[in-house]
Amino acid sequence: MNRSLRRFSLFLVVMITACAGPSNISVRPKGEVESGLHLEALAYFIDAKMMEMKGQRGAAINALRAAIGIDSTSATLYGSLARNLAALRKYDQAIPPARKAVRLSPLDTSHRWLLYKMLMEGIKDTVSAVEQLEAMTQLTPDDLRVFTPLLQTYKNQNRRSDILRVLRRISEIPGLSTRHNLFVAENYVRHKAPRHAIPIYEKILAEDPNQSQIWIRLGEVSLAAGDTVRAHKVFRAGLSQFQNRVDRNTSNLWRKLLPVYDLPGHLDGLLSESPCDTSFVESLADIFIMVAQGRETGLELAQIRSQQAFVLLDHLLQISPSDHATLGKKAGLYLSMGNLKAARETYRLAITVDPNARYWLGIARTYIRERDLNQAVKILKRLFGEAPPKSQLFPQIVTDLGWAYTANRQVSEAREVYRQASIARPEQLHYLLLMGKTYTMEKAWNEAIAVFEDLTEGVEENSNLLRDTLYELGHSYERAGRFDESVDVFLRLLAMDPENHQALNYLGYMLAEKGVRLNEAQDYVERALKGDPQNGAYLDSMGWVHYQRGRYREAMDYLVRALELEEARLRQIGPTGSTEFMHENLAIIHDHAGDTAHALGDAIKARLHWKRAAEFDPKNERIRSKLQSLNASPPSGGQ
Repeated sequence: MNRSLRRFSLFLVVMITACAGPSNISVRPKGEVESGLHLEALAYFIDAKMMEMKGQRGAAINALRAAIGIDSTSATLYGSLARNLAALRKYDQAIPPARKAVRLSPLDTSHRWLLYKMLMEGIKDTVSAVEQLEAMTQLTPDDLRVFTPLLQTYKNQNRRSDILRVLRRISEIPGLSTRHNLFVAENYVRHKAPRHAIPIYEKILAEDPNQSQIWIRLGEVSLAAGDTVRAHKVFRAGLSQFQNRVDRNTSNLWRKLLPVYDLPGHLDGLLSESPCDTSFVESLADIFIMVAQGRETGLELAQIRSQQAFVLLDHLLQISPSDHATLGKKAGLYLSMGNLKAARETYRLAITVDPNARYWLGIARTYIRERDLNQAVKILKRLFGEAPPKSQLFPQIVTDLGWAYTANRQVSEAREVYRQASIARPEQLHYLLLMGKTYTMEKAWNEAIAVFEDLTEGVEENSNLLRDTLYELGHSYERAGRFDESVDVFLRLLAMDPENHQALNYLGYMLAEKGVRLNEAQDYVERALKGDPQNGAYLDSMGWVHYQRGRYREAMDYLVRALELEEARLRQIGPTGSTEFMHENLAIIHDHAGDTAHALGDAIKARLHWKRAAEFDPKNERIRSKLQSLNASPPSGGQ
């Protein structure tokens, strides 16, 4: 009784599944259980299903053979027998019942799929396997999943004419969807017949010209054939559908088009067009500028793209000499290339047409680059008073004016700028962070701490700003002599950002300076060096950890490397660069190297390092005291 119930239940499941049709995630159609299956044969079939579900393939095979002995007209029974035999890799035994299933139900592609898989993967009979694929393409001509293995098989057999025949047959199906057309076109390209793809791509675009990827593929076909003139025409036609915009939809189209202008004649051809497509030329110039100023663009390519942009901008200015927007772009390009005089002159030309604050900001930046900070401050101060706080330029003006004041040693004025900006834009909490940093520049640690403590509570939801605030707070605590509180803050920062190498170095150096928890200190600094192994400050910290542990030779190795790196960096800074921080850093490293040389008994090297430290930090009385005490002692060489 129970067995009958189980059989009946499974029968219902099988029938419901069959009636539901093929699943959306199926890789091929599913067959159905024939409604006329003999009841006793059906009982064996259900038993076989139960055995199969338990993984008992042998028992399932026996049950299916018994069912076939009762009813030899069921394609389902033969197909199930073939599938179970194939699961045991008994392909020679599986193929005859699979063929029988196909003969009994020739329109059911599930049986043909099963036979195809056994022929192809089981006994490698590609000829018979292809016959099944060809038959399925006739039965289900809109099922692209059948065509893919057929085309691949023909490719493996170098049967190019058959590939083209199949693709042509698909393309002739009435009412073919875009997906089917794209399948055919891409297979033409893949199988070295791109000229057949061109009319298909054109047909797709005629129905929907806003498919940027199809424009790209159509242009790529021409590029592959060496027809750059046609490719240029195609890419531009595609961009015109998007009004020559530069955005996410068109970025790949522009990327494909740019190299065309590196080929002889194409840029000249663009300039000779009459009338000029100014919309396209403006956008192309913008793209050249974006690439030239990109962070990952190499120097040589940046120079090429800059020159191309200049050519286009000059062409536009010949057409419209008083176009202030084009003048502004040209001035910005000069500025990015370091031609500050030309940038300033061009900005001034733009201002004669439109006294836009953006152009005045550009002029201020030329003065900043020249370290003419008084002139820069004069302009920026006026812009700061005029710019609406919600304007796009306001944050840039605040940043530049604050920086110029700071670089000009007008720290209190910079602080006032940040204070006013934080009032005007209270949601921009980073202005308070910048204001707090002005206190650290003046070594007003308690005032800095007050700002950073208040700010910490307001930036809990902004992880980046919270990280920066915690770092500044920990730094200020340490400099104010609040060591334990500083350690706690840095540990909190590292809990949220374990690989923050600046925090790792600072905490490690703090502990080393105190001479406490030196194992932890070394671990922190080692982790910092993994993040930035060429950082002289981090190498100095590791040297100081070794010094505090009495490992003087190891300490000197790190300190010498730190000095080499930092001295090299100092030499690379141009005449307008800021060196104050680097001088302070080098004074510390030379001081440490002097202490280490002295510990090694090498007074000559100690004197050299301390003297160099005093040159970088002439107001440091502690270093002067070391030199005086050394001068009072008899000289000694290294060990």
